[in-house]
Parts: sequence; structure tokens; C-alpha cells
Amino acid sequence: MILPAANLLPIAEAAFLAAALMVLGGCVTIERAYRAVDWKTVFTIAAILPISLALTGSGAADWLARQLTAAAGGAGPLAVAAGQFGLTVALTQVVAVVLAPVAIAAGRLIGIDPRTLAMVVARDCSTAFLSPGAHAANRLVMGPAATGPAISSRLVGR
Repeated sequence: MILPAANLLPIAEAAFLAAALMVLGGCVTIERAYRAVDWKTVFTIAAILPISLALTGSGAADWLARQLTAAAGGAGPLAVAAGQFGLTVALTQVVAVVLAPVAIAAGRLIGIDPRTLAMVVARDCSTAFLSPGAHAANRLVMGPAATGPAISSRLVGR
């Protein structure tokens, strides 16, 4: 936590380093660490990343951005952000990775800092927590949560 806080190492690299040190230090076995990974979520995210690249490379992100800004009818950045919000909520399964290029392109089209609308997408991702299956973090707890009643009923002898 100190390395990313001090801007000495990105958070992803620091997390990997911490996990590696836990295995090397004997805190957890490699087998247990491997079993703890939710592979469905890893593969879901890995499958979505090429969609983002395809959207950007094919020009679809620019096309969607033009549609979004046209739908806002020249009402300004707040209207574009509201449209981006609606699109993000509607496509919450593939939110940040797919819609970030659209938001960046929309920002360029209307002449504002593209990071502004990218932050709208990041903020809108939090609405995914409203639905149990809408976000990778929710899927991480769905497995244990689904087996929770079965486990507790065995514990109490039902």
C-alpha cells in the first residue's frame, strides 16, 4: 500500500508484488492462491478487452460518440454526460472497457477535455453494483453467497 501511495509503483504491480511475496514468504501456498482466483471473472474481463480495442480500431467508438453527441442536440457537456450515463447503465456488463473510448471520442467531438467524460464512465460504473450480476466484483461474491444458505443449513442441522 505504501508503494502506490508514494507513487513509486502502480497499484496493479504493487498488488502482484504483494501476492508474489505472500507465496514466496510461505503465507499462502501457490495451490491455495490458484484456487482463490475466480477464473470466470478473469476470463470475462479478458474477453471484453478486445471489444474495446475493436471499437477504437474500427471507428465504432467515434460513430457511437457522434450518435451520443447528436442525441444531446447541442445541449452541452452536461447533456452528453447524461447520455453517457444512460448508455453506461444500459451496457453495464461491459461498461468501462467498452465505453471509455466512446466517452473519450465524444469529449473530443464537443471540444471538452476527453478525461471529463471518461470520468463520467468511471463514476457510472458504480451503478453496476445495483445489480448482482452486473459487475465483476459482484460475480466474485455470488458463488460464496449462493452456497451460503446451503452451508448454514448444514451447520444448524436442517
